[in-house]
Amino acid sequence: MKSDIPTTALILGLLGTLPFILGTVLTIFPEPITNFTGVPIFVASLFGSGILLMYGTVILAFMSGVLWGFATNADSDQSSKYYVLSVIPAILVFFFATYGFAAPLIGLGQPSLFPLTIGFIAILLLDFAFSKAGLTPSWWMKLRSVITLIVVMCLTIGEIAQ
Repeated sequence: MKSDIPTTALILGLLGTLPFILGTVLTIFPEPITNFTGVPIFVASLFGSGILLMYGTVILAFMSGVLWGFATNADSDQSSKYYVLSVIPAILVFFFATYGFAAPLIGLGQPSLFPLTIGFIAILLLDFAFSKAGLTPSWWMKLRSVITLIVVMCLTIGEIAQ
């Protein structure tokens, strides 16, 4: 059984982390946006947080869809369980994103990235369960572990920096 990550999957997966890295850098160093646009530092910093929140929401929902695809590999007696597990992240991401976007509106400060961070850790655990059940390619956890590490680091740094 081949366990090497296909080159295309590795490249695209790593390229997919670039918006997380960009959002983190802009959250830590908002001065370029301020200098370019003239907006206050606080607003420029929110731009980086916004990238993290919006892109994180999209990717977490996307990963839920990937799990749905893996659920199609389950035996018919187990498939219902995996279909249910695969949609949980998509449903939760709605609440994560709503909380993140609503935090400033309900007096909880800046947009929160913490719920998304928890979401990415949780979906990695689901990836592990799907992998252990033999529903994923043999290389899946290698790729997901690296990408999730980058994403969680970016979201955590972005949360601390805001």
